[in-house]
Amino acid sequence: VEQAWASLIEDGSLRGGDPVQERAVAALQKVQDDLKAGGNVTGVYLYGGVGRGKSRMMDVFHSTLLDSSSKKRRISFHVLMRDLHAALHALRGSHADPLP
Repeated sequence: VEQAWASLIEDGSLRGGDPVQERAVAALQKVQDDLKAGGNVTGVYLYGGVGRGKSRMMDVFHSTLLDSSSKKRRISFHVLMRDLHAALHALRGSHADPLP
């Protein structure tokens, strides 16, 4: 993640020098390193104003995550919540555990 982010800064696709973005990229790099090592993985919650680079960071993280043959899916928070609510609604009235 850090290497790909630095490449985007170097080629002029992104502006560098934002310490908040640098901390976020480092946190995403740690998640990726932990995944590769098979260790415990804690998540990262990115938040901030419009235009701060959150989606771009996740695009970079997703594109560099594991190898291209692995199963992975990149969705937005809003799509995640929509799908989760739809699944919970479908289970309404059943005795199934909604969060197995």
